This record gives sequence, C-alpha cells and structure tokens, in this order.
Amino acid sequence: MRLNNVPENSSLAGYVTNHFELINRDGETAVFVDNPVDADEYYKLLSKNTRQNIRTAYNRLAKNSFECEITMCDTIPDKATEKVMHDIHNDRFIKKNGLDGKFSIKKFMWTCAHKNNETRHNCVFTALKTLSSSWLLLIRINGEVAGYLCGLKDKDTYYVMQNSFSEKFREFSPGFLACYNLVTRFAGNNEIKCIDFTRGTEDYKYKLNGTEKHLCNFTFNI
Repeated sequence: MRLNNVPENSSLAGYVTNHFELINRDGETAVFVDNPVDADEYYKLLSKNTRQNIRTAYNRLAKNSFECEITMCDTIPDKATEKVMHDIHNDRFIKKNGLDGKFSIKKFMWTCAHKNNETRHNCVFTALKTLSSSWLLLIRINGEVAGYLCGLKDKDTYYVMQNSFSEKFREFSPGFLACYNLVTRFAGNNEIKCIDFTRGTEDYKYKLNGTEKHLCNFTFNI
C-alpha cells in the first residue's frame, strides 16, 4: 500500500511506522503560513523587497487605471469562468515547461506529462464543483479573470491545491496578490489556524513568511 503526504509528526505517521512493515519511506517539503493576528502587522513583518513588490503591483494597476477585484466563493460560478480558468492553467503549464517552441525530445516528453496534468486539472475542477469543503479565490483585472487559487478547507486550515495566473497580466503580479489576499483575508479570525500551500518550495511561499513542514510517503505491507 502507498500512503502519500502524511505530516511527519502526525499521529498517522506514527501509527504507520509502529504497526506496519515499511517497504519504503521518502519525503517531500510543504510550506504553510500561520494565520496572522493582524493584517497590518503581518505586512510589516514581510521583507522590504516583498513589501515593495506588493506596492509596485498596485502602483502599476493605478498607473494604467486598471481595477483589481479579488473575490472568494465556494465553487466555479459559471461555465464561462471555468473555461477561462482552464485556458489560464493550460497556457501557464505550456509556458512554464517550455512546450511552446520547436520540436524536441524534451518537448515531446513534457507533452506526454501535460496529458497527465490535464487529467489532474480536471479532477481539481470536479472537486470544486462537487465538494462542500471546496473554495475558489478569483482575481480579476478590469473585469477579466487574471488568476485564481483553489483548494479545500479542513477544520481550521485552508489548503491550496492549485493556483495559476494569466501571462497577459504578469506585470501586475496577480498570482502573488491573490496569495497575499488569501493569507490576510482571515487575519484575526481565531477559527482559522493557517493557510497551507501544500507540497513544493516555490519562492513565493517563503516571501509570504512561510514555514516548512515535512511530509512522509510510505509504502508498506498490510
């Protein structure tokens, strides 16, 4: 049996270790941000460079007379929004992995991986439309969807399962603004413990003052 992404110090990890014959154990790193007590104080704790990046993004929006709206909902509001989100995610995956150039072995291999990514992506969208614990954060610039975060809520934690942004609005840092909004949205709410950005050690998570936690992957006999 294979069990993935189990927090290293959790009771489940201890139970598996103590009660089953392990065939293999490896791990990954995830990053979470504690829910701040006060949004203004949290902002002051960010690095000087991060604060400047946030100000620059909003200054660019103002300079171009662009309106920025960030909203949160329980599901994908309509089919038109779903299509835009799908296109953003698809274009971002292609751009990020260099699939938009001339043919190469690397491009061929990543194209195969992209098919798997599409399946995973569709699963996330299905979860958004069917699970009561799902949530979606949309960032719109001038009324156009510029990016999104989505995931699941479990008790006192919001888990970010997927995020993507439109290359068209890159200069306005929609992805980071959305992440910052998510972290500060629940500031002072004692019922929310943290925002878990799940596995991966991308820079933006640390710019938000993220803390690492170790996850275990177990393979064992039952």
